[in-house]
Amino acid sequence: MARRRKTSSIGPIDLVFILLAAAGLVFAVIGLFIPWMGSSAAEGNIEGGSMGLFSEELSKRVDARELLDQSVLPVGLVQAFAIIGAVLALVCVAGVVIKAAKAAKINGLVSLLISIATIAVGVLVAVFSYVLGGDLSTEMGDVSVTSVFPIVGMYFCAIGTVVSGVMMLLKRN
Repeated sequence: MARRRKTSSIGPIDLVFILLAAAGLVFAVIGLFIPWMGSSAAEGNIEGGSMGLFSEELSKRVDARELLDQSVLPVGLVQAFAIIGAVLALVCVAGVVIKAAKAAKINGLVSLLISIATIAVGVLVAVFSYVLGGDLSTEMGDVSVTSVFPIVGMYFCAIGTVVSGVMMLLKRN
């Protein structure tokens, strides 16, 4: 009697995990390239607007604050964590696909550590972005002259990274 070969089929629940993890990756990568920080001004002579994570304007604002001898969170730290978040989201998508297809056995501890690291990096992207925005905001007396705050790019990157990590965490073999 011939042995039947196991076929690995991806079920509908597995497909949902794969799609959500992939959507998280797409959001994380898109978030890197769309406006990351926004600014508003209370006075008419200062323009508000948006800045990308890798834009020269953001770097110039950080350099200008450092010239005034004020401590500012390095923009390179935010950039590094955003890139690490996107890479970890990619790793989580690959892990979810491997787990869903049962192509290889992934150790539960490795899967747990990767997913927790991905979620933590996603949260740190948001925290560091808010700290950087607070550092770049300027105040004169009781009135805030320029307010800098995270916008769509940061949310896309942070939420996408966390979603991919959660899908890896929830996907069981």
